[in-house]
Amino acid sequence: MKIERIALYVNDLENARDFFFRYLDAFSDDGFHSGNTGIRSCFLRFESGACPEIMQKSSRL
Repeated sequence: MKIERIALYVNDLENARDFFFRYLDAFSDDGFHSGNTGIRSCFLRFESGACPEIMQKSSRL
């Protein structure tokens, strides 16, 4: 079995993205912010082909 996509909610998007860069050699897109829902997210990419998404909910919701 091979998992390529998964979404994770995190408390701090920037720190989570930095962790994946620093310790797991991930690459990332520029990210996305939905003004309607207040959710910010970015897709990470790994050489293996895995592409998890990390997401942060607005504290206002």
